[in-house]
Amino acid sequence: MDEAQRSAYLSLFSHAGKVYQKWAADPLWRRYPNVCVCKWDSLGLFLEGFAFERQGTSPSYSQAAAHVISEAKENGSPLEANAIWERFGKELGNVSLNIKNSPLAPKDTPLNSGSTAKVSQYSVIELAVELNEPLVEWARVRLEQNRIDEIYQKLVGITGTGEKLASYFLSDLACQYPVFPDTHRELLQPIDVWVRRAADLLGADGRNHAEFIVKGSLDNKLVPEMVNRGMWYFGAEIVGSEYLLRRALKDLSMANDLLEEHCSILRNAGNALPKRSC
Repeated sequence: MDEAQRSAYLSLFSHAGKVYQKWAADPLWRRYPNVCVCKWDSLGLFLEGFAFERQGTSPSYSQAAAHVISEAKENGSPLEANAIWERFGKELGNVSLNIKNSPLAPKDTPLNSGSTAKVSQYSVIELAVELNEPLVEWARVRLEQNRIDEIYQKLVGITGTGEKLASYFLSDLACQYPVFPDTHRELLQPIDVWVRRAADLLGADGRNHAEFIVKGSLDNKLVPEMVNRGMWYFGAEIVGSEYLLRRALKDLSMANDLLEEHCSILRNAGNALPKRSC
């Protein structure tokens, strides 16, 4: 693939990323309008949209967590990690809580009944208490100040978060405001199987995928985070298979047609939705 073709595909992925922004990211952020001033809204956003996005994780976890946080906010409850964890467990019947990967499990929580093994990292509630300000606002300000390492290390210290989820949250936050750091931009690039496949087909060839996306995007005056999410969205939601992704990345016309067909379906679906009478 030559540079002109690569540039065209990066532009296509950027457009796909903007579709993702409108249809997936924006609705989530609209559900939590006070994330910069309310600790509970910040936690709700993080738990519903990011913290449980591990491959194969049941959606029940994020839904139950969001409900518990909303309930605590409405009741004026204190920001107390053990109480939130107990309420979360009850919401799920205290069954299959996946304690070792749960961002709500407080530090030193036993991994199972009678076990001496305990959670070694902190919960997102414990981090919120430590920060003493909304998580989103804390991270946003530090992105503006190019303190990306500080944010990243705090996020990966949350039980079950890991590098990909930390990057996913920071990428979404950066695109939402928008605010992008001048350094360590690679830490805002979540790399999953779809992003890895797309980058390899564009010529990453074993190079660091995050750095490849950042450099290629900036060289073409594109936003790396938007290109990254577009790679994921195009693979996971538009083509849906490695076979079709490979075909599309050998035929730019086909790739453009697939993206336009997808956008057309979304537009038509929106126009066809009936208005609900009051």
